[in-house]
Amino acid sequence: MLGRFLANATPAEINGTVVALVNDTLVLSTVKGHLRILLPSLWTVDYEVIMREQLFNGTFSAIGQNVTVKALKSIVFESSSVIINVMWGYEIINAESIHAFAVLPFNIEVRT
Repeated sequence: MLGRFLANATPAEINGTVVALVNDTLVLSTVKGHLRILLPSLWTVDYEVIMREQLFNGTFSAIGQNVTVKALKSIVFESSSVIINVMWGYEIINAESIHAFAVLPFNIEVRT
């Protein structure tokens, strides 16, 4: 399943307000409504490794604050009336322009 996701993934940048972090899913309020983004468990901020839950406990960001999430987006189902996609975040930028990077076993380079 991961291979299929990655083979069809495109970069996405989502700006929104943090609504909730539920298990491994960040919920953002955006101009398009609530979006759900999967987040890996470990992140680096400066020279510190932190858990995803620590990102939104008020130190890096918090519920109600604006963030930008860079993610990979893959459409898993599409018909004439509905599209289902999955987004997997790999970088988060908070309101103070501080970056958090997902700890992953591979690197993501976006071509422009």
